[in-house]
Amino acid sequence: MRQRIRRHRPAPVGRAGFTMLEVMIAAILLLLMFFGLARVHGAARKQIVMEDHRRTATAVLANQLEAVRRDTTYDSLASLNNQTTTYTLDGLTYTARNTITTGAPETQATTILVAVSWPELIGATALTRSVSATTILARGLTWN
Repeated sequence: MRQRIRRHRPAPVGRAGFTMLEVMIAAILLLLMFFGLARVHGAARKQIVMEDHRRTATAVLANQLEAVRRDTTYDSLASLNNQTTTYTLDGLTYTARNTITTGAPETQATTILVAVSWPELIGATALTRSVSATTILARGLTWN
């Protein structure tokens, strides 16, 4: 029995395929792009979580300032100095601290500083982040 030997014939022009080396290089480039995108996604996700914490802290800050304005008379503002309130939201503890300065910037005005701090895990490092706001309340016709 006679075997037929096939000889490799070059592909016609325009119908040539990719070599194994070209396929391997393309696969490696795609893999590198995938890992780069995964890393960017991880960093973006961490940033979103940190900004969500900052947004929550800003809401706590606004709530604390509104509570001071709503629930306190002008003459009792000094009693709020160094008052600390703790809020736990979504498993994270936010600490709001009031600093009251009476007679500033004028004798009939009081400066209120509220600072909200919370722990933030950045990588393997635990940091304390904070936001703060200042407002000035003056004795007016509606305050006793």
